[in-house]
Amino acid sequence: KDLIDFDKELQRLEKELKDAQSEMKRAQGKLNNKGFVEKAPQKLVDEEKAKIEKYSQIIKKIEENIGQIKNR
Repeated sequence: KDLIDFDKELQRLEKELKDAQSEMKRAQGKLNNKGFVEKAPQKLVDEEKAKIEKYSQIIKKIEENIGQIKNR
């Protein structure tokens, strides 16, 4: 018997993926808001850009893991 419950792992990864996508979408929403970009300190704008990059990497990794499980 497998040591990993692939169905549970897939569910966990899909939840993580959904969470990461919503965080990335939230950061993108801030950066698409001209008022935020124009009025917020540059540090905050840079932090939102960094979040997008971070979540982009996380999403890519989770998608790879999901693919590996589905193709096992």
